[in-house]
Amino acid sequence: MVARILHAATELYIAEGYGGMSMRKVAGCAGIALANLQYYFPTLEALFVALMRQTIAEYSETYDSIRHDVSLTPERRLEKVLRLLIEANKQSRTQSLFINMWALAQKHEFARQMMDEAYLYQRRWLRGFIEAVNPDLPSSELSCRAALITCQIEGLLVLIPQRNRFPSDVKGIEEEAVLSMMALAKAESSRGRAPTARLRNTGNE
Repeated sequence: MVARILHAATELYIAEGYGGMSMRKVAGCAGIALANLQYYFPTLEALFVALMRQTIAEYSETYDSIRHDVSLTPERRLEKVLRLLIEANKQSRTQSLFINMWALAQKHEFARQMMDEAYLYQRRWLRGFIEAVNPDLPSSELSCRAALITCQIEGLLVLIPQRNRFPSDVKGIEEEAVLSMMALAKAESSRGRAPTARLRNTGNE
């Protein structure tokens, strides 16, 4: 029953956004009585939180399967995750889901908290994949690089709203993005290099 409700709620949310949702509409799409829906989810907010947590769980299953794939090297595991995330963002369903979530988070605290939770979860997973590739990085740099990679992946969404491909004038951007993110993950720690650079610049003045 819960799975049917969440499926109906997700499809309705993607099609109409949060503003077009109501408990009665969700119940109708799920083919159940309103009272039955409210037994599982008393409010629309509770339903939205469950929807978000289901989305997080789906991504978690993907990450976990890649993490345990012993046929891949750490670098290939990270690369596979990056490509899967980019490919997911090219799908209209993913675009609608997350763009609506971002918009909702601008006005509703419960949505903002759920988005924070979702992206914190993703950054932690990415951090683990990066650490496997570059185990000598300090903890703070691992976290920052995971955040930067998350931003780069999500930033690609601005190029493909309601399309499943990137514009022709940026053909090849997927490969460039993966190469850039892999380079960031593999780069040595930047700690300790900045003072040398400043001294060198001072000497050139």
